[in-house]
Amino acid sequence: MCGISGLFSKSIPKADRNAIIASMNNDLVHRGPDSSGIYSDSSITLGHRRLSIIDLNTGHQPMSYGSYHIIFNGEIYNYRKIREELKPLGHQFITNSDTEVILHAFAQWGPDSVKHLAGMFAFALWDSTKECLYLFRDRIGIKPLYYCCFNKGLVFSSEISPLFHVKEVSRDANKEALVNFFMFGYSIGPETAFKNIHELPPAHWAKFDGKSEPAITPYWSPTEVSPFKGTFEDACISLDNLLNNVVKEHLISDVPVSTFLSGGIDSSSITALSEINYSGNLEAFTVSFPDVDYDECHWAKIAANHIKVKHSLISMNQQPLRMEDIEGIIKHVGQPFADSSCLPTYFVCKAASEKYKVVLSGDGADELFFGYDTFDWYSKIMFLKNIPLFIRKLCATLFELIPDSKFANERLRQAEKALRYSYLAEDEAIIYLNAILDPSQLEELFIGKFKGPKSKEFLCLVAENRNSNPLRTMIKFLLGQSLPQDMLRKVDRMSMRTSLEVRVPFLDHRVVEFAYSLPEDFLIRNGVRKYILRSVMSKYLPEEVFTHKKQGFAIPLHYYYDKKFLDSCEELLLPSNSIIRQIMPDKTIKTVLQANRDLKAISKRKFSIYTWTHLLWMMLQFEIWVKKYNVSF
Repeated sequence: MCGISGLFSKSIPKADRNAIIASMNNDLVHRGPDSSGIYSDSSITLGHRRLSIIDLNTGHQPMSYGSYHIIFNGEIYNYRKIREELKPLGHQFITNSDTEVILHAFAQWGPDSVKHLAGMFAFALWDSTKECLYLFRDRIGIKPLYYCCFNKGLVFSSEISPLFHVKEVSRDANKEALVNFFMFGYSIGPETAFKNIHELPPAHWAKFDGKSEPAITPYWSPTEVSPFKGTFEDACISLDNLLNNVVKEHLISDVPVSTFLSGGIDSSSITALSEINYSGNLEAFTVSFPDVDYDECHWAKIAANHIKVKHSLISMNQQPLRMEDIEGIIKHVGQPFADSSCLPTYFVCKAASEKYKVVLSGDGADELFFGYDTFDWYSKIMFLKNIPLFIRKLCATLFELIPDSKFANERLRQAEKALRYSYLAEDEAIIYLNAILDPSQLEELFIGKFKGPKSKEFLCLVAENRNSNPLRTMIKFLLGQSLPQDMLRKVDRMSMRTSLEVRVPFLDHRVVEFAYSLPEDFLIRNGVRKYILRSVMSKYLPEEVFTHKKQGFAIPLHYYYDKKFLDSCEELLLPSNSIIRQIMPDKTIKTVLQANRDLKAISKRKFSIYTWTHLLWMMLQFEIWVKKYNVSF
């Protein structure tokens, strides 16, 4: 795992380009503390920071082969197989690195070589003969790549912050992307919160020669796979073999490897398969929370004892929440980001990085195997559509007449939400269910351009992922948006912040394709989600892993919003010069602050505790981001 950056410009002198890339390299030292390197010629300068994991002695970058020069971030798990395919074609190798294999593969097959790669990656390849730059990103978006075009030039980096070393990169806010942030908790790719900074989409490659805008080309989609034809038993055998083989490949490393273990099915599965396929002594890391509704350490201990791995517990009980924590997130994400589980992710990564450079994680299984509660919600809402509309509206009216009750408000809110969402078209329901604040709530909370779009303006996000089966449509939406823009963004930035590489076997494209090929009945049966994964893993894991309530990896923000922190919130958000006041009425700002001071007394009829706490979290993220980056707003 590494950090990469590059600057293509025929107008910026080479010496200046080199100085800029040196500064960008310094900004990325956390992504690659082991070594650094620069390649430069008359048109381009490439920078690389290395976290040494494979071929520790000879895998240094930038690396060259003939007229091709590469900087690479990630891992190619099938590089040994590709190398053996290339040898009979006349290719000779002088290192044992996957980077050199990419170079030779490109020389042999051109841009289509990316289709041969199995792994997580973002890399830039410069053809010095044709003076052409190629950028590539992995199929799922595990590894990031940001870029900005200017004056027939282009600058790119693994993170947003280093881009501002090029003075031509503007700091203008992208207000449409910020509306997305307040709705979903993240910007919708390929846009970012900065108007002129973009993210190369997952499963795409770009070509840039300085004569026109980058030509961006897709190279993969999970919908291209053929449906699985065998029985359920056949599918179980295939998935068992596939997961074992993929995990075995993900364990390839010249340094020790560990795992994350939450006690849920996904991380327990990866830990169990890692223990079987790993030649060393495996250690698993778990985060413990003070709130029992969020803490899974009990189940993690049961899983660890059953699997027989060393188990290390990282407690969040004594971790006070301060503004510096939010500033750290924004520094590495580069834009507002609502996923508060960044905090426990950072702390568990920090603990693991003290002993290891590589960790395997269970991320991605919820998206592939119908693991989220959202799938149940969607099915229930579609069921409600069978009830005549006038009856649903009558029920909604009756619910409104029921007075507030601290014992019933949460259930009433959920019932009213289900009825309200049942009025929506199927596509709109998918958007609302995956939002923190839905369009109607944005309309109520914000002013000006931030009053929020109508949900139909977001339908393109679903339309491009539409499938004849609505649940499949949701899976593709999650794979295309929330997974790369939220989950994987969080994991990459918080792990690399601590110089730790996190690998995600469930998101190997071969596993994704297999899961997508399966009939719905294999994924969810009689209301049991992840049915096939449960069936496969039942022989590896204790029963308790499957029977305890799914909790998810989230942080109880309400526990950490102490008086000192909330006082700091008021000092940041209430002054007359605060930026949040340009998009939110003063009365609303004060209501949100007061609600978070007294969450026990506040009505849960309007918002859940999660929404109240994360609304404040998003307001803080926005305010700090604008000031930290001196954003033109």
